Amino acid sequence: ESYGGVYVPLLTAYLVGKINGGESKINLKGMVVGNGEVSMIQEMRSTPAFSYFHGLIGKDEYDSLSECCPGGDDVKGKMYCHYDEYFVSPLDYPLQPRPDLTPAELQCAENVKAVYLATAQGDDEGNPTDWVTKNDVYNIYQDCYDQTTPSFGSAAAKRRSFKYSKAAQSSKKTQKSAAMTKKSNLAVDTPTKTTVVTANLDPVSTDAQGGLQCFMNNAAESYLSQHLVRKALHVIPASHQWQFCSDAVGEVYQQQHSDMSPEMETIMNSGLNLRVLLYNGDADTACTFIEAQWFTEAFAHKFNLNETDYAPWWHRGVMAGYTQRFTDDNKGFTLDIMTLKGAGHFVPTDRPGPSLQMIGAFMRNEDYNTPIPYSLDRQPLLPQYRREGDVYPAAPTTAPTTTTTPVPTTPEDASPSSTTTTTTTTTLPPTTTSASGLSLFTALAMIVAALFF
Repeated sequence: ESYGGVYVPLLTAYLVGKINGGESKINLKGMVVGNGEVSMIQEMRSTPAFSYFHGLIGKDEYDSLSECCPGGDDVKGKMYCHYDEYFVSPLDYPLQPRPDLTPAELQCAENVKAVYLATAQGDDEGNPTDWVTKNDVYNIYQDCYDQTTPSFGSAAAKRRSFKYSKAAQSSKKTQKSAAMTKKSNLAVDTPTKTTVVTANLDPVSTDAQGGLQCFMNNAAESYLSQHLVRKALHVIPASHQWQFCSDAVGEVYQQQHSDMSPEMETIMNSGLNLRVLLYNGDADTACTFIEAQWFTEAFAHKFNLNETDYAPWWHRGVMAGYTQRFTDDNKGFTLDIMTLKGAGHFVPTDRPGPSLQMIGAFMRNEDYNTPIPYSLDRQPLLPQYRREGDVYPAAPTTAPTTTTTPVPTTPEDASPSSTTTTTTTTTLPPTTTSASGLSLFTALAMIVAALFF
């Protein structure tokens, strides 16, 4: 995921060369990229529209681009504008306007920068650093717990640490300082014990389907720095503390690829009948679904690929997102794009059921509507892993209720078949257990009985 949108196509194209050159016999079948940085060019072109239509910028900011829409005949309705043409490279930090711009074009470049960096607060040197924001850039609909510093996705942890190294490193230093000052808002660690400070933890997800709370790098750093965690991972005592970003790498890394179309062309022309899946959580602002869709559509248009209708796909009778397939039958090439509704950058944590169904179907080369062949009902944690006071799902005590839910038929050209699925579901309340395994309700009842009787 994320920067995998660069190195996964690069690696796949590299393997294609080795296979076709007789240097490798690897059984390559395809590749999958989730919320990938497949095109910095398409990201720049799509960010203003994505931001405006998700309420992240105002009408005045969006209207400032009304007279700024390069692209010639390729632009329709001033939605798909080649804003990147105002700049030397979309990989530069700060963005550098081209030296040959007219005064009007130079003003447009400044307007684009203002919109592109609309959420900026600036780094220690006053440079605009996009995504340094109180929003969770990895899921705009999810709130963060104990939000005292910019969110995980807003600093060097974001893939833009490769692109905007100076600003990113500055942001990370700010977060690191705050984290060191507080040590940890969520955990206090000793060599033998970890105490969770629950007053600083909001355990309730703001996601309608119960996705995980927003991820923050200082919390991850605290957890992975704990003695028992390091011991469980076999980290040698003399090693450094875990950090999400390496300054040693980030300060010298130079991103070279602004668009992965050449690598996708190599994959398509490989003669290996490869399949590609680009999937996106549609609530991610770091690597948006529009970036992936516009990248794919531009590629398909250039090579005249066949395409199906953009249509919904389904998980357990509920619409899970949208999908579209592009093919070149003569070359045996298939390229699918998919969205997962309500998911952010980390799709498996936000929508584990739909993402498992999607990946399973891709691996088996099946219709994406094919149901998962096993139950997703929650099960209690094994006794040896329980702690006093923790909340676990209760084990089913009655036979599960079976419901038959018709899955809407997808267009014939969009999938091999249409299916009707039978899903098995159970809904049981969670149970809080004590160390002895008694439920909290039972334990309280026994105490009350002892006091009054």
